[in-house]
This record gives sequence, C-alpha cells and structure tokens, in this order.
Amino acid sequence: MVKEKKKKSPRKPGKQPGVQGFGRSQPLKAEVIIPHYPEGCSACNQKLSESDSQRYMGYYVLELEPKLFGFRIVTNLHHYYQTTCPKGYRSAYSCGHCTHAKPGTGYVSVVEGRSKDLILLAHLILRCMKILSFSKAMTKRFVS
Repeated sequence: MVKEKKKKSPRKPGKQPGVQGFGRSQPLKAEVIIPHYPEGCSACNQKLSESDSQRYMGYYVLELEPKLFGFRIVTNLHHYYQTTCPKGYRSAYSCGHCTHAKPGTGYVSVVEGRSKDLILLAHLILRCMKILSFSKAMTKRFVS
C-alpha cells in the first residue's frame, strides 16, 4: 500500500494577511490606579510639581489574591508621568528639561565573561511574578 503525498498549500501557517484579528474582548477595569511622578528634575535637581505632570505610560498588573477556596484576580493600573522643569524666566534655578518617572530597577545579575549585565525592571518583575503565581495557583490541588 502506497501513501499519497499531500499537496503543499501555498498559504503559510498562522493568521493570513487581510483576515481580521482579535484582541481583548472586555477592557480591564482597574481596582487601584497607582500614579508615579518624577520627584525632581534629572538635569538640575529642581523639585517638580505633580500638577504640571502629564501621563506618558501605563500598564496593568494582575495579581492573584488567595482566598479561602481559590483565589481572586486584582487589577492594578500603574500610571507614569512626565514633568517639564519650568523655564528660566520663572525661576533662576529651572532649566526646561523634561523628566520622566520610570519603573524601578531590581536585581542586577553580573556574570564574569558575559558582555552585558542583566537588570530586572519593576514591570518585568511584576509580569514574571504574575505568571508564576498564576501557574502555582493552577497546579495547587484542593482536597475536599
């Protein structure tokens, strides 16, 4: 018995060009909005006002909160702001530089011989923790 060879399709695997894609069907609703403002100008160290700030970046963090029987997903929204140091005509110590609040830096991995040190950033740490805690919660067995 001889098997027939399947004809190769001219289409590549995956989503085809021109086909409508899909995204998140329901927008996330943040329970807590956590603002991050720059404290001082990164050029001249002048204290900056929160009222003059503009939001330039944000991301959601989904955290698993343990409950008696299972867990609950808590949605936090982190907003990062930028502020421009007032121009010199208002204050003698201002420079007009735009300063951005940035996610924090975590552990720095230094290995001899590696060309670049690895740095964990706050939003990457939170994303990894979310995945790990979710997988831990999914593998946990509940005994009745």
